[in-house]
Amino acid sequence: MRVTITLPQSYLEPLRREGHGHLAEGIRFVIEEARTPGGYYWFAFGRENPPPGPLFPRKSVKADANTDPAT
Repeated sequence: MRVTITLPQSYLEPLRREGHGHLAEGIRFVIEEARTPGGYYWFAFGRENPPPGPLFPRKSVKADANTDPAT
């Protein structure tokens, strides 16, 4: 699905930096890591949803999808 969004100009460079040069990756990362004021994932994407802390560090959905159980 393709969607068009409008962002302030000042958002573009930080999002590109977060996405290592790729604007779409930066947006994806920000959406994945979005948290409620209580620290829960805004979009859990099937993950357990504890608030972040020493026992539950933040990790990206992409990292979860690329985890090789054999390693």
